[in-house]
Amino acid sequence: TSFPITAVASPNAGGSVSCSPNPVTQGGVASCTATAASGYTLASISGCGGTTSTTSPYATGPVNAACTVTATFTANTVTSFPITAVASPNAGGSVSCSPNPVTQGGVASCTATAASGYTLTNISGCGGTTSTTSPYATGPVNAACTVTATFTANTVTSFPITAVASPNAGGSVTCSPNPVTQGGVASCTATAASGYTLASISGCGGTTSTTSPYATGAINAACTVTATFTANTVTSFPITTVASPNAGGSVSCTPNPVTQGGVASCTVTTANGYTLSTISGCGGTASTTSPYATGAINAACTVTATFTPVSAVFTISLTSSPNPSLTGQSVTFIATVTQAEPTNAARTTATSDDATNVAAAVTGSVIFTDNGLPLATVVLNAQGVATYQISSLGAGSHTIVATFGSNSATTSSVTQQVQAIAPTTAATPAPALSLSMLLLLACAVALLAIAAVRGVAPNPRG
Repeated sequence: TSFPITAVASPNAGGSVSCSPNPVTQGGVASCTATAASGYTLASISGCGGTTSTTSPYATGPVNAACTVTATFTANTVTSFPITAVASPNAGGSVSCSPNPVTQGGVASCTATAASGYTLTNISGCGGTTSTTSPYATGPVNAACTVTATFTANTVTSFPITAVASPNAGGSVTCSPNPVTQGGVASCTATAASGYTLASISGCGGTTSTTSPYATGAINAACTVTATFTANTVTSFPITTVASPNAGGSVSCTPNPVTQGGVASCTVTTANGYTLSTISGCGGTASTTSPYATGAINAACTVTATFTPVSAVFTISLTSSPNPSLTGQSVTFIATVTQAEPTNAARTTATSDDATNVAAAVTGSVIFTDNGLPLATVVLNAQGVATYQISSLGAGSHTIVATFGSNSATTSSVTQQVQAIAPTTAATPAPALSLSMLLLLACAVALLAIAAVRGVAPNPRG
């Protein structure tokens, strides 16, 4: 009461055909579907009492016995198929496939490249297995197809710049800002080390330059800026020596000039009245002693010796005259101030110059005190002498101190002894002689004179 339908594809690789229902109840009809394989086209389908057709589905006639439906396919004349490569979004990156077009049945390899600030999310199409990495392999291509690469914007909003100096000893390079906000630019400064010159600086999308500072391009990913330095051809460098102040002394270095990379020894000579405070420069370690060693010299440089004046030394002497004295008698105090420069601090022994290097004049004042009470302030004369006279000192012992006014630590003292004068008794005046008495006395004197001439003693009674 039912009959089977045999479905035949010709050629077998050209496609497939199936009928339903199958088997078919006697007198019933079936619908047959023909599907062409890739690279083939349905040419015709017929059998089981139906009307030959070039389309599918195909209707049989009434089936009253087992029968056959045959679908005939013909190979397509196209032998290769194009792949359309799509980036989504377009700004997110790019995708390309090779080969493209692809020979029928062949496969292609597709490379997806994310733009700065984007990441590949997935890539799929043309029969391949969806992937998140590149490259991507299609399946066999038997028709035109599309490969789509999907990109997503990065969440990172800034990118670091790696700054490289080449060679490392040639100098340094720094960029600011660093890191850089996405799409921003940075300014990079290259500094050549001593003995080197900047040859070029490039990277991060900027235009290669031989000068600093250098501007990058827009930064949308981590990148590197490289500064290339070349060694200078100069082989020796001069050292400038400076004494500060100039009167403080002198400094000399040897060798001078110095072969590139070499060192020099610098000797300091201090002037009288000064001491070496510091010496530094040309890469050496600052010091307070001489000689001084520079660092490695790779460029012209300066060594500076700084001197400090040494405080002058003052002495004061005090004398008094007369001493002891009497009350009411004038006493003269003489204070003499002298100044001598100390032995040069840079030498360990004194020289004849130190012994004779006395200041030409001392200026200032001397303060005189008596037992701690002020007496007077006297200005030094051109010889450094202050003279003070006083006649009002009371009887007793007086500690007279002379202090040099410009240096309170410079003092001298003398003990002045003042003796009291004993009181005297007033003489009793002689009584006055009367006129008669004076005449009598005159006569007596005259008689004595006559007697002396005659050799006769006078008779007082006449």
